Amino acid sequence: MNFYIDKLLLWLKDGNLRTLQFVNDKVNVITGNSKTGKTAVLEIVDYCFCGSNETVVISHEHIGENVAWYGLRFTINDKVYTIARGAISENGKFSPDYYFSQMGEIPEIPYAKLEEDQIKSVLEQEFSIDDNVTIAYGGRSVRKNTRLSFRYFQIFNTLSKDIIANGKMFFDKMTLERYRDVWPQIFDLAFGVIDIDSIATQKKINELQQEISVLEADKKKLGKKAEHTNEKLQLLIKQAKENGLLDEALPFEKAVGHLEQLIADGASRFSSNFSTEQEYEKLENERSKIALQLTKLRRFKRSYNKYKDSLRDDEDALRPITYLQENFSANVQGEYRQFLNILAKELSNVRKAIHEKRPFELDIERRIRELTARLAAFDDQLSRTAHVDYVLIPTAQKLVSLGEIKAEYKQLDLSPLDLSQIDKSIGEKSKELELLEVMYSGTEDRRTLIIDTLNEYIQTYISSAKVALDEYGEFSAWFDYKNQRLTLKKSKSAITAKISSSSDHLYLHLCLFAGMHHMLLSENSLYIPSFIIIDQPSIPYFNNSEYDYKESEDKLSNKSDWAKVKNIFKLWNDFYTLILKQKKHFQVIMLEHVSENAWVDCEHIHLVEIFDGIDNALIPFVKQETK
Repeated sequence: MNFYIDKLLLWLKDGNLRTLQFVNDKVNVITGNSKTGKTAVLEIVDYCFCGSNETVVISHEHIGENVAWYGLRFTINDKVYTIARGAISENGKFSPDYYFSQMGEIPEIPYAKLEEDQIKSVLEQEFSIDDNVTIAYGGRSVRKNTRLSFRYFQIFNTLSKDIIANGKMFFDKMTLERYRDVWPQIFDLAFGVIDIDSIATQKKINELQQEISVLEADKKKLGKKAEHTNEKLQLLIKQAKENGLLDEALPFEKAVGHLEQLIADGASRFSSNFSTEQEYEKLENERSKIALQLTKLRRFKRSYNKYKDSLRDDEDALRPITYLQENFSANVQGEYRQFLNILAKELSNVRKAIHEKRPFELDIERRIRELTARLAAFDDQLSRTAHVDYVLIPTAQKLVSLGEIKAEYKQLDLSPLDLSQIDKSIGEKSKELELLEVMYSGTEDRRTLIIDTLNEYIQTYISSAKVALDEYGEFSAWFDYKNQRLTLKKSKSAITAKISSSSDHLYLHLCLFAGMHHMLLSENSLYIPSFIIIDQPSIPYFNNSEYDYKESEDKLSNKSDWAKVKNIFKLWNDFYTLILKQKKHFQVIMLEHVSENAWVDCEHIHLVEIFDGIDNALIPFVKQETK
């Protein structure tokens, strides 16, 4: 996406318009002393592009207290726009007021013209984002199938001073969960791993998975309902048998029919309810056998554990033998030496017996688990089986019981359970899902190929920074997609380097972003603007931030570091040499704290302004006239 910032605009409260003029196809350097507003340039750009207080920090002192409107004039896809946003209040409230001109007009005084959502809609069109560009992967903080914001793609456009020498984090805003959640899709879209058709396929996959989940949940719900009804029916049959209404010996299926007839016809004839051996007694006998087996196994296990404990006691008692053999064996002869050897062998046997797992130990554990499960199953079955006492039950009591059972029976939903339609729908949707997943399965292979290509682009800039990277200059680029970071590895090695130097971390960031943007330009990416703002890349080399920028070379504690500072500018100069040959366009805005001789040999550097803090700063100083 062709993009560059033409002007940064500040409408000051004193009525003046502060302007910073930038150019395209150059490294636009703003250098100077600390506390002059250089870092605020990055924050102002983020603020104007609908930034929130989660991502933007603009100091109220000196900057916020003097600015009425913040603005940018920029070119995107050969169209010129001006955007401005109202002041941030003293208590930190961000302004909802936006001025927006689709002709690039710079007003004398901005005024609220469009809502934020309207501006986002215009910008998202330029970022090639429409209703089809949705979140396909999802995460805890973002919902699948919701529209992507253009702001997510801007993580490729800044290297703040908090990130640039960070060994663990390579992209701004990754402390926010939603940015971490959308990272895979932002990368995949930007680099062409997926496209609109892929998103549509993934969206359909998500929808089918959701529909199948709903159907399976409905099926499970109906199954549980039928299971609950069946349990209630078993309890009613148990109650009927125990109260002399049904023959105790009737199996469940027949008992259901008899109960239905009993409820429909009334008490024309009650069961004698006596049988030679009740089902309950059979189950109870079986349960007792299992309980006995389980008790024996547990007793054996307890005894065996006691035996093992006694062996550990023996080991403790024999442990000094090892010390005696190691320290005094040369001085012991004859029967004493033979005695020590016997004890040492006994210690070895004891240790072997302690640590050796015999097959029967594993089998005991398995048998205990099996029998415990069977015991629980018998307890459940017993709770639903009638236990009939051999006594005569008065007819009046039987009639009362019948009335109670009849009332509960009528509450049951006994309609037949037909899951065939749900099963058919699940089957059809599963087949459709399988076909779509086969279509989408090539994504992983394509991502691997693209990351390999990205590593080649990054390697170009590792070669450019070879001297600055010291011992890592001959290493190969290895981009970690999952963890969003670049590392290095030796040729033909499967192990990545453990890098701890902040200077090396700085260059890893620069090489990664130069390589990424070179590839994005070459591939004509639709989603990533062709610019980057880099804040104070030389920061790892200066221990003290309070120094005059003109004396930066002399302030280095390690004099050889000046070559590394100069290499920062050389790397981006090399970047321009390569992309301009391809007739590609790109803008770098670099906020620095070093003198002009750091880039004296570079042809693609444009000095925007020097913020010396005396004659110039982002917010001009008010000079008192001498009387």
